[in-house]
Amino acid sequence: MKPAIGLMCKPPRAGVSKTRLAASIGAEAAARLSGAFLADVAETLGGLQARGAADVTAFHKPADADAVAQMRALIPASIPLRAVGGDELGAAMLAAIKRLLGAGAPAALLIGADLPTLPAALVSDATARLASPDVDCVFGPSEDGGYYLIGLKLARAEVFTGVRWSTARVLEESLERAAEAGLRVSLAPPWFDVDDWDGLQRLKADLAAAGPELAPHTRLALAEL
Repeated sequence: MKPAIGLMCKPPRAGVSKTRLAASIGAEAAARLSGAFLADVAETLGGLQARGAADVTAFHKPADADAVAQMRALIPASIPLRAVGGDELGAAMLAAIKRLLGAGAPAALLIGADLPTLPAALVSDATARLASPDVDCVFGPSEDGGYYLIGLKLARAEVFTGVRWSTARVLEESLERAAEAGLRVSLAPPWFDVDDWDGLQRLKADLAAAGPELAPHTRLALAEL
């Protein structure tokens, strides 16, 4: 099974990117880290694509030329950029899922851009779960109560409807919507995204304990702060 992966992303911009983290380290530093996070997760997904394990597309908002130029500088040329509509996160995610499945993919996974240390093995694990005939939907829980990954075989709007985004109940409410829709769900291993000061400290500790090949763009950005 060769799924399509959508990387949900935004251009790194001071005052817009990582606002919770910016409250602790400043808007410029938060934007710099946001771009580094995006570069690292895009590199991880690009590696999967290079091995033939997935087809990857980066979905972005906004759609202006500056945004495209900013993200093209951070994302491997092998990963196409596609603007995605939707006034809120759920609508944008549903639009991305529809586009991937509409292109003929047997399944689609969406992954966030705030995961600089995300192991490729977790993406492969989610892909394997979604390949099961007994699974309709996969969630990768994040430690803040949301999810870092969602995978679907069909574009089901119910999963994205009525969810209070950016709260600690995102995963709980999404699971409720999936159950109401009769979807068979599998949960991938949890991971963490970097949204605030605590997440940044966790990231620094993990990088200190790992080899230099992990998240090189993020390491450089942290060193320059």
